[in-house]
Amino acid sequence: MERLVQISQIDPNWYLTIEGFLIQNPEFGPYVYLIPIHRPTVHPSAKNFLEHLVLYICESGVNRKYAWKQWSLIQPFLQSNQYNIGLMVEKIGDQLQPKKRQIYLDLWEKVQPIGPLNYQLQDLLNTKVKGVGPGCIGQLKQFWSTDNDAVEITDRAFIAGFKKVYGQEVNIKKTVDEWGNQKIVGSLLCTQIYHYLL
Repeated sequence: MERLVQISQIDPNWYLTIEGFLIQNPEFGPYVYLIPIHRPTVHPSAKNFLEHLVLYICESGVNRKYAWKQWSLIQPFLQSNQYNIGLMVEKIGDQLQPKKRQIYLDLWEKVQPIGPLNYQLQDLLNTKVKGVGPGCIGQLKQFWSTDNDAVEITDRAFIAGFKKVYGQEVNIKKTVDEWGNQKIVGSLLCTQIYHYLL
């Protein structure tokens, strides 16, 4: 409970969101100490929205070590070439994950008319980018919006943390739908459970 007191003093709005979630979902009570002090606003490894989106695509479906090796190629290239994803695929495409090259190109087709640094969450939500699914959208909403219903429902870490709380046989989508209007808290907690307890 010390964690909640600390959060209530630092960020009262975030505290109210957490409190609302915990009242409706007391099964998360034992994990209160894992709740982030602040609602996430900046991804530690991405400098802007487009970087965050490309990082998520890079990490999706692969182990972290391989993803970070890929990201160590992608991020410096993007930063030094005005975030031209098309040029990235053209110049270092043979070093990128083969299945992801087309996703990057499809994304670039949507980004280019708007401009890389002008492309934001709402632009992504207004169009469909093949390969960008609900887990990615959920994470981006957590960082780049005030949407309290943002859940990374297909993310591996989220699923593992969820199963630690509920067990193997529980229907994830049905249970998340019953979480109420502060789903972001459950999403973050499940991910924290994965990172710190599994």
